[in-house]
Amino acid sequence: MKYKLLNSLKTKFFFAGLLTCFALLNFALLNNVKAKEADIDSTEVKIKDTLRLKFDFKLGQKLTYKVVSFDSIAIDYGAPLLKSRFERWEIFCDSISSKGNFFLTQKMIEFRSIEQTKGEDSVERKDSEWLNKRVRIELDSLGNRYSVRYVDSVSPTIAPGGPFHPFILFKFGESLKAINESWICEASDTLLENGFPPAILHHSSLNRVKQRIDTLNYHCNRFDYIRTGQGSVETIVGEGSFFTTVIINAHGILDISSELFVPVHYFSTMEQKLSMHYSENEKIPGWHYVTTNFTLEKNEYDEVFKQRKIIKNGKKQSPKRK
Repeated sequence: MKYKLLNSLKTKFFFAGLLTCFALLNFALLNNVKAKEADIDSTEVKIKDTLRLKFDFKLGQKLTYKVVSFDSIAIDYGAPLLKSRFERWEIFCDSISSKGNFFLTQKMIEFRSIEQTKGEDSVERKDSEWLNKRVRIELDSLGNRYSVRYVDSVSPTIAPGGPFHPFILFKFGESLKAINESWICEASDTLLENGFPPAILHHSSLNRVKQRIDTLNYHCNRFDYIRTGQGSVETIVGEGSFFTTVIINAHGILDISSELFVPVHYFSTMEQKLSMHYSENEKIPGWHYVTTNFTLEKNEYDEVFKQRKIIKNGKKQSPKRK
């Protein structure tokens, strides 16, 4: 009787232990599934929260931007000159290199400005020597400039916004970024698009990804920056010239289409502290405050450029026949 009771207890403990093992195994499996689901969810969140920033111009693509700017310029502590400027700029992609660099031709095609100094009547200007002057910029998908040149012969002149005016084709340096992620970008740019002789600008930016937005009927990825830099430019007047140095502080917001990967809207506000050097002993201070908005108006494709061209060794080559 004693042995039967003992065997019965052993059997009960065995089945109880077996059930406990099954329960523990089931618990472990459920936890593993939940962990995998959590990993998948976190991966999806990471994918959703990561934005791609890049330029991807197409061969024959012509972008037209409306540019509206407001300037306040004071020289040697004098009364400020106030400007309200309206411009249109074209950017045309005429070639793409075998490395994927874009050759972009940029020009101002329309200009109008209302200018006024305190105590004087306002003046409207519609002419500028910089109208339709083409410059060519070789750019990669992250905004790095590899080469720049003037397409048209130009005499010394400055674009209406001045030699250091905010420029839409700038380096941001990195592509895949999470929302709210920040990074630092440094660049040295020759700003042919702002005049001849060109200004040289060395600048550093702290960039930050903001969010996805819908604007102007485009889905866009947005980032902003704060920027500081130093630059210089030679201004030729008659047979003489003088040098201007500048310290800039700026803030900007760039919206890039998440489908076309071209700039859709660019806002910038900039403070320029100027020093005009006429001689070793003569230096005149100045300040230029500018706020500007580039807004994409047209996105067109030139039928002539349907057949893709490849640039090799700096020369245009016709595509090989199959």
